[in-house]
Amino acid sequence: MGRSIAGRSAAGAAGGNSSDAENNDKLLRLLAEVPAGKRTARFRCVLSLTPVLHGESPVAMAAATEFFEGTCEGQLLEGPSGAGGFGYDPLFIPEGYDQTSAELGPEVKNRLSHRARALVALKDRLKGLKGLKGLKG
Repeated sequence: MGRSIAGRSAAGAAGGNSSDAENNDKLLRLLAEVPAGKRTARFRCVLSLTPVLHGESPVAMAAATEFFEGTCEGQLLEGPSGAGGFGYDPLFIPEGYDQTSAELGPEVKNRLSHRARALVALKDRLKGLKGLKGLKG
């Protein structure tokens, strides 16, 4: 398994209240010696669903928690490209594409998004629960 440079929170790569540009600059400095073919990246989102069960203990409810994951794999460039998006978008090329997330535009980016994939998995699960109405395709 590879080492995570950006860590669990992309917002903190350069520390505290750093701007996207500062975070990107720090990431590029950390990757300066890493060859292009080894600059793999993964965005990951995990959502949880914990049932609130009348009469059950918090421990029992926590034990019934389900997790829904979405990932977006790709590569990091040696410098930013594109003005759209936010965060690491100008550095990240999603797998199967030749443009950065900042260049792809919101429709494509939202379809590939790790967050969108996690939300689709959660939505599919919610559709299967009895008594829930209003979840449209």
